[in-house]
Amino acid sequence: RVDSAIRENTSEENRIGHIMSVFNVDVIAGRAIDGYEKRLRIRLQDGKTSVRSIRLALTPAISLLQNTDSTGHALPNQKILDRFLLERPGQQAAITGFINYINLTFSLSLKPKVNEQLTRKLRKKKLEKKLSQIIAIDGLKLDNLDKWALLCLAYFHGIQRSAAHTSELPSPDTLVCRL
Repeated sequence: RVDSAIRENTSEENRIGHIMSVFNVDVIAGRAIDGYEKRLRIRLQDGKTSVRSIRLALTPAISLLQNTDSTGHALPNQKILDRFLLERPGQQAAITGFINYINLTFSLSLKPKVNEQLTRKLRKKKLEKKLSQIIAIDGLKLDNLDKWALLCLAYFHGIQRSAAHTSELPSPDTLVCRL
């Protein structure tokens, strides 16, 4: 029988290996991610982090580097970082360690900040597009009430709900409209 902790660590190490194979250390992005991984491995040896945390730290870092230059010949600038965080505002905390590392190592001065106003505007645009798609594809059918409710709550009221919460919504059979 395989120990679940060993299996999990092995799986995480395989994922890290895949992440690390994206760029060769001959290019600057490869050197950056390699150095960052080495720094994280030191923290692992000191008992300050886990293999899973290393993978979780490397994932947004490699994504940012790939968005910067798919060949790995460039590091991100502030504009690229801002666009990355605009599209993925939830990654701010995850990317901060890598940004601090490349700032220190490569004498950069990037600041991982999320522009809340632009993020809300982009999110609203995406929701508007989803609403339009549902109207175009499905029309205004009551059997799509759960999709409509979630999108309308998000679009009109700024309330983010997951599909798991749709069970709390009334069924189409019990829907009552009052004028």
